[in-house]
Amino acid sequence: MPNVAPFNLIVGPGYVWIGPVGETMPAIDATPAGSWFDWGNTEGPVTITHGRAENMIHHNQSALPQKEVLDRATETVAFSIAELDMEAYAKALQNAGITTTAAGGGDAGQKAFAIAPTHSPQFAFLIRVPSGHEDGYMQYEYDRGSMAGDHALAFTRGDKTVIPMELHIFESTGVPGRFGVVRAFTATAV
Repeated sequence: MPNVAPFNLIVGPGYVWIGPVGETMPAIDATPAGSWFDWGNTEGPVTITHGRAENMIHHNQSALPQKEVLDRATETVAFSIAELDMEAYAKALQNAGITTTAAGGGDAGQKAFAIAPTHSPQFAFLIRVPSGHEDGYMQYEYDRGSMAGDHALAFTRGDKTVIPMELHIFESTGVPGRFGVVRAFTATAV
């Protein structure tokens, strides 16, 4: 039976995909296709920060503010990727290129990428988190952003290793004046 009561408890991991800027966003009930890379499940919270800085306006020598104007806005997304493999790790390090060497001639097969400082390329990001509506997801669609911050991996016996991520979201190229769109699944298509 679907969960239709309002204000449901939201629990569960988030799911993250990364794609090239301009990649078509999937419908709320569709599996991402095309050039989307499935970055996997998250561990712990997915934190989306809608930052704002305002200036208080005073006039006529009044000590009390008369209005407030938006000075700047920021959008930051933080999470940890729970599925550590070479491809996910390389994406976290600014989409580092992986070299694959097949086993042969007495040598083991391997995958490798260089760990080096690089510029911050831009990507599209798709993040799905549990929704309080029905049994679906909320979908955050950002058509332009970059990976920022430090990536400290802790390899601990008896525990999983996660990749901590921070995304800085930029103004949408398709619709200036906004960062992206959030959609919530509310009913199955009929």
